[in-house]
Amino acid sequence: MKLQTFVYFQRQCMVSLCILFCLFSTDILAQEPATPQNQSTNYTNITLSGLIPKDFTNSTAKKYDRDKKKISKDNKRSVRLAEEYFYQESNFIIAELLRSGKVFYDDPITQYVNKVADELLKDDPKLRKEIRIYTVKNPSANALTTNDGIIFVNWGLLERLENEAQLAYVLAHEITHYRDEHVIDNFLESTKIQQGVGVYKRSSYLDRVTAQTNYSKDLETSADLEGLELYLKTNYSTEATTSLFDILAYVHTPFDDKEINLDFFSIDSLFQFPANYKFDPSYNPIEVIDDEDSKTHPGLTDRKTKITDEVKGLDESGKQLFIVGENAFKEVQKMARYEIGKVYLYYQNYPMAIYHNWLLLQNDPNNKYLHKNIIKGVYAIAKFKNYYEYDDLVEEYEVSDIQGKSKFVYDFFTSLHKEESTVLALSMTQQYLNNYDKNDVEILKLREDLVKELVVANDYTTKSFKNRTHRVTAGKDEDELPTFNLSFVAKDSELKKLIAKIAKKKKSLKNNRAEVSDREYSQFRDKLRKKGYRLNINKLVIVDPFYLKIDTRKRYPRDYIASEIAQEYLGEKIKENADLLGMRTKVLSSLNLTQNSSEKFEDIAFLNTWISERLGYGRVDMVSIDYEQVQELSKTYKTSNFLWSGAVGLTESNAGAASKLFYALFFPPVLPRAIGPENYTYYYTLLFDLEEEQALIYDYNLVKMKDSDANLHSNIYYNLWQISRK
Repeated sequence: MKLQTFVYFQRQCMVSLCILFCLFSTDILAQEPATPQNQSTNYTNITLSGLIPKDFTNSTAKKYDRDKKKISKDNKRSVRLAEEYFYQESNFIIAELLRSGKVFYDDPITQYVNKVADELLKDDPKLRKEIRIYTVKNPSANALTTNDGIIFVNWGLLERLENEAQLAYVLAHEITHYRDEHVIDNFLESTKIQQGVGVYKRSSYLDRVTAQTNYSKDLETSADLEGLELYLKTNYSTEATTSLFDILAYVHTPFDDKEINLDFFSIDSLFQFPANYKFDPSYNPIEVIDDEDSKTHPGLTDRKTKITDEVKGLDESGKQLFIVGENAFKEVQKMARYEIGKVYLYYQNYPMAIYHNWLLLQNDPNNKYLHKNIIKGVYAIAKFKNYYEYDDLVEEYEVSDIQGKSKFVYDFFTSLHKEESTVLALSMTQQYLNNYDKNDVEILKLREDLVKELVVANDYTTKSFKNRTHRVTAGKDEDELPTFNLSFVAKDSELKKLIAKIAKKKKSLKNNRAEVSDREYSQFRDKLRKKGYRLNINKLVIVDPFYLKIDTRKRYPRDYIASEIAQEYLGEKIKENADLLGMRTKVLSSLNLTQNSSEKFEDIAFLNTWISERLGYGRVDMVSIDYEQVQELSKTYKTSNFLWSGAVGLTESNAGAASKLFYALFFPPVLPRAIGPENYTYYYTLLFDLEEEQALIYDYNLVKMKDSDANLHSNIYYNLWQISRK
């Protein structure tokens, strides 16, 4: 069987699993003088640490039972059912967010935001106790409130604000949403509108849509005005309440707008652009976003006008932009910006990652963390180009709509050939090793992979590295092309050995990237299931077993409570079957966290982020963004074998039940299947060697059976047996 058939098998499983996952799924750098030219700085990402709050560890089912008691018996039955499902769904979705590893609770950023809330509510200790504030590793400039009193503040908002007072007004707005029960009110009113209950009984569809939009906007206006009342009880400046709306009008752009040019991508003597290099980026002017077409919020201009009228003429004496502290605000904002520089890499928005980190380099030119993020962005672009997948990313970026100077980076990398992108990335790795750290594990790994790309995807030989100075391009003279000097590769004994090794496997490596037909894939999968994997692995780490129960016959198909119970049960069953096979296993589950489980929580969060990253690459075989941390986890758990496993139990109406029933009258044994629902169980297994970052198993099994104990046991035992047997 062709090697590329196995690769295709992996891809097909990857696509299936990726769809499933998508459906559900420090050093503090203060403002300081410029660093001397010969001195480098660094930054370490924030991690989950400290005591885990009860919001993260308490049973979601118990939270749901508590909230159900709030439901009024006076409402129509359909409204009560909707409210009951609202409490179930909201509690479980919030729990999924809290356990995602993207929500932070005891880090310097979150501590600072809570101090601002303390100032806002210092005269209302009861309300302050009810409010819990966490920050979210997300680049969008947003904040949101739950009906339970949790406020989430995105780091993307913190990176854009100008002062502490603006943050205080945002918090006052969100606190008002909770205090006045806007979340549940909006849901109930929307339900009544949709169902045509009460005053909406005779309303047309258009009238109902209009009513729903207006009600949501009225709540936002109320939060603006009543939040202002809370805000005005403090010593924060009233000027910040209006200037905040100016900030919100530009959240679709980076935190700054500076001009980047080709000089930044000229890498010492390794990669240079000639004076007459032809590249003319086009820029779109930055336009104000008013949000006037939003279905949930009033336009920003209207909101600003209302607040301006309210604060006009108020005494500003003694009012301040900073109370907790200006230095604290600047430190927190800088941390948020540094963190988001890497978040863009995980979002696969590589041009924005490059531009964002470049902006930060303007005040911190020798920061190793920022340089590495930029290199990783250029590396990723080169990899996607070599796999001919970059055009798909560009479509997602919607480059034609990008406003401001950041568009230069998008246009620049679109214009580069795959060879030029790869050589540029390789040159940047070498420059980093020369200037900062010759032993950096991640940069060395990227350099090695980029050499491999030039050999496999661009037909380089050892001689090419010695003599090649530009890419031959039809219709262009040599003095119009970027020039490069990769002779350092040919001089490095280890890289020369690598080239020789890759050259021997070049044909098979190229075949791995080739597509195969569905027929070949189907044949290969059948043979693989008969032959099995035979991996002879007896030690595993099992990461966050997943379970989902869906019944499409019901108005609300996803059963969150049953899913969580089944998820805990699945982890136990995997451990039980592994013990039967004599395997040593450790189960890491986010459902079993305690207040003292921060290290375990950090590991689970990182591993789930890592597997999502791998699935997101599709067929592109890349070094992961945090490669060094991946290697450390293998050492921590004394195995490189990590397993992700899960199941989906699906129940739906019996299609063609009438004809089946007629048939069953003559063949009674068929009767139960004729009149009963149709059941399906989808079981998947992903086994990775973390040390090599290679998939050992991508497998799934879809059977037309209920997800019974026997069915689950059969799937679990079979997969673990395949992993363990010689």
